[in-house]
Amino acid sequence: MGRKIKVGLFGTSIPGLIEGAINSYCTDGSIEFVEINTSERKKGNSTFSFLMTECRKWLKLCLNLHKIDVLVIVFVGPRSNLAASIAHIFHVKVIFYWLGSDVFALLNGKMPALEKGCEADLHLAYGENLISELKQKNIEADLLITPPDLPVDVAKMPSSHAVLLSIPDSSREFYGYNAFLNLIQSFPDTPFYIVRSEREDLYKSPNVVFKGMLSREEMNTVFNNISISIRFPEHDGTSLVMMESLIKGKLLISKSDFPYAVKANNYDELRDALASLLDKPLVPNIEGHRYALKAFSRREAGRKWFIYLSRLAESRG
Repeated sequence: MGRKIKVGLFGTSIPGLIEGAINSYCTDGSIEFVEINTSERKKGNSTFSFLMTECRKWLKLCLNLHKIDVLVIVFVGPRSNLAASIAHIFHVKVIFYWLGSDVFALLNGKMPALEKGCEADLHLAYGENLISELKQKNIEADLLITPPDLPVDVAKMPSSHAVLLSIPDSSREFYGYNAFLNLIQSFPDTPFYIVRSEREDLYKSPNVVFKGMLSREEMNTVFNNISISIRFPEHDGTSLVMMESLIKGKLLISKSDFPYAVKANNYDELRDALASLLDKPLVPNIEGHRYALKAFSRREAGRKWFIYLSRLAESRG
């Protein structure tokens, strides 16, 4: 294409994630981003403030649609079809980018309008398991994982096995908190490193190493001290901790299908999987590391984004 492709992002987008991936591949400026997502935070909890924020968000969308070729709706919601329908009035092509919890909401009947039909021109999913789940609702999606700029080095291995658990406070039960408490008690001689929590009082066992909220540099130190990473939420996409754990050469246990991970569907399987991995030698997971360097490449994600956006922009005419 000879002209610049103009792309708008709308929805719950991680700032700079998609832009950074595309710009790492398209260094000639052939993709231009038009700011549509509002950075405004809701002030107060009143119905009035919520409505005002929503009105400004939708007004901003309508005012910018004439400037773009493709609208990317990140994290699909109940009103995503409305946004797509408005975009089509302006002859703008639409991508629905499914991240994980939006698929979970769809599967649990919280998006009835989308079950009747989606207005997107293309569906992309942030995990292989999401693709099969979307098929249950007659939605055909292509895989596109857009990672942040991840480190590429294999971490050191500790002198004995240790486990990494990532448990956000706001939804700890969803992420396996109760199962993890039982697991920690079942393996009293194994250290468990807890991250993404600010509630040290929730983890009283002597074999817990509470680390809390960490920077990237601090997480690198944690990875040097653990050998096994566990991801056990009720539902998942492609999580950052799993991508980074694999790149760092760690052994993995996951509740969802994930490359080079041992799958555990319930607590008994989780306990057995951990017992099995604790018997393995303390050597880096080099095969998983090599796979992750290719599968979770930011530049490769940018290349795929460029292909999809170019095709849609060309079909727009």
